[in-house]
Amino acid sequence: MLNKFVKVALVSTSFSPILLTYAFILWLEEDSILKFSIVIGLAALLVFLCLLIINFAKKKLEIINLPIQSIKTADGEVVGFLVAYLLPFTTIASEQINESILIFIMSLFFLIIWSTNSYHINPLLSVFGYHFYEVNTSNNISFLLITKRDLRDTTSITSTVQLTEYMVLDINNKGDKNV
Repeated sequence: MLNKFVKVALVSTSFSPILLTYAFILWLEEDSILKFSIVIGLAALLVFLCLLIINFAKKKLEIINLPIQSIKTADGEVVGFLVAYLLPFTTIASEQINESILIFIMSLFFLIIWSTNSYHINPLLSVFGYHFYEVNTSNNISFLLITKRDLRDTTSITSTVQLTEYMVLDINNKGDKNV
């Protein structure tokens, strides 16, 4: 499993769409090139960090066999979350955005994601082609499975790594290039 620092980093990467949206607003209004550069640089750093964490997990975490009994898609949660946290930006000019309030809101989202084990609410993973499935094992334990495959058969998952207490990553992705 990933340690707490890496879990914090993974949750943090889910905020790159907020930063990209803010950078886009700054760019449209030709506000501050320095502020734009900092925000876009931070967003790019978070994207890189997300890729790094996924690749690290695939290569370094212990491979486990997960006896899956049922599969249910969970992709829709990401879309709802993305709309909910980006919609307010569509009507705001950059001078109306208070960075302190933005940081507070992002911190609040971070705490909610962290405390509810909702690490999968990460739009970057969707952008990189990952799908989310709620799976139940033969022991009646539910996990969130992250994979690049469209799943229809419970026996198609043979190798996973455990990212968190309730999240596993399929590492046997056919056609999966290293992200």
